[in-house]
Amino acid sequence: MYEIDFELTKTAAGRINGVKLSAKPQTEAIEFCATFPKALFKDRTADIKFEGNKIVFKHPKCGFPGEFSAELTTEDITKLKDVINPKRTISLEQWSAWGGGFMLYVKEL
Repeated sequence: MYEIDFELTKTAAGRINGVKLSAKPQTEAIEFCATFPKALFKDRTADIKFEGNKIVFKHPKCGFPGEFSAELTTEDITKLKDVINPKRTISLEQWSAWGGGFMLYVKEL
């Protein structure tokens, strides 16, 4: 399993506006976080799904194919489903230092 830190991001007012994934120093996690955004937005080979109280990041074309998931409270998953959906414009912030990672968020909340 990937060694990735997951956190919900919030606006200054405290509203959930996205997610942040940061790879720990593990080759598979670094590869996953480095390639997921391009696979999601450009190649369209990755996906984000909601399964029960989990958010699942699916990346079948990664050098280490697989998925990463995080379990959330029912309240948080409901709020996150409203944020990460096709009706909204999702912004991306990606970095490569300290193992790499990315943040997906909505600016207009």
